[in-house]
Amino acid sequence: MKLERYKGWESELKELIITLAEIPSPTGKEQKKAEYIGDWLQRQGASGVWRDTAGNVCWLWGTGQEHLTVFMAHMDTVFAESVKLEVQERDGRLYCPGIGDNTANLACMLMAAKAAIRSGKEPKSPVLFAATTGEEGLGNLVGSRTLFESFGEHVEQVVCFDLYREAITCQAVGSVRYEISVHTKGGHSYNDFGNTSAIAAAAELIHRLYQVDVPKKAKTTCNVGTIHGGTTVNSIASEAVFTYEFRSVDRDCLEEMENNFRRIAGEMQLSGVELAVREIGRRPCNGAVSEERLEVLTSAHQEILQRHTETKVRRIPYSTDANIPLSMGIPAVNIGTISGGALHTEEEYIELDSIRAGLSIALESLLLYGELE
Repeated sequence: MKLERYKGWESELKELIITLAEIPSPTGKEQKKAEYIGDWLQRQGASGVWRDTAGNVCWLWGTGQEHLTVFMAHMDTVFAESVKLEVQERDGRLYCPGIGDNTANLACMLMAAKAAIRSGKEPKSPVLFAATTGEEGLGNLVGSRTLFESFGEHVEQVVCFDLYREAITCQAVGSVRYEISVHTKGGHSYNDFGNTSAIAAAAELIHRLYQVDVPKKAKTTCNVGTIHGGTTVNSIASEAVFTYEFRSVDRDCLEEMENNFRRIAGEMQLSGVELAVREIGRRPCNGAVSEERLEVLTSAHQEILQRHTETKVRRIPYSTDANIPLSMGIPAVNIGTISGGALHTEEEYIELDSIRAGLSIALESLLLYGELE
């Protein structure tokens, strides 16, 4: 594929990655980055850029809404506004919290949008570019959900840009997440000794949850991620709170884990412990997707990735924005454009020599759906 005319864009892509990486965008607070992206697209010549009710930044290449292809990449990172965001270049790498997940992939997708804008051509069918919100953690894929509530019935396929170029995802890992509050009478540690401790009750509940045999039909996991409670060392705790999640690529396995959780929580309540259960997240796994269409989509993008990495590109299940279209039966893949490491840590980095390949991956993906020259 002839992409020589875009070689000069590599330095611009690097600068865009650095600029975006230094704009804080915690989940739920992506507004500053969204404003920058909207302005950037307009400076490239895009008309009709809009933001939807979830804060997604959208631009449509082509006319109409039928037979849509969606290109999407999330704007949010796992880092709070208090985390210092300053890109450091050393040892052939760019270091910054969030630079790999998902800044570099977002920037590569935006450069593909620029190529579409500058092409002056109509695509084979319209392509919707979307920089999305709420992909990480308790964002619960709000941006992706909103996008496909609006356009889902018109979408033919989805290309999601996230993670690294050495793997491709076409199987969604579903999850269910709860916050469980345990309440008891509590009291003074000496005078009221014998009263039930909320911490002890929470510990017993957690122990029982971990004793559950996970389903064997498909890989299924569970985890207690956070816990806190009590007031002082000399008080019997009257409240303890923890978060619990379970994951699987199979809907039946998720349902079995949900039934186990409800049964164990119910038994604890019958024993006299007061529980308050609040759902804080639910991500779906694959729905009734056409295996043939999904394979065509996956193979095409796997071939693109393989041209730009020396390692064998693996197919792995993962939880991404692509969960939503896959759950709706829409063929979707998630691909990375760059190489890097230390994901979700303050030492996160990308390899500088992968930027060129990242640009090519994004452009070659777009060439599947329209001409650029």
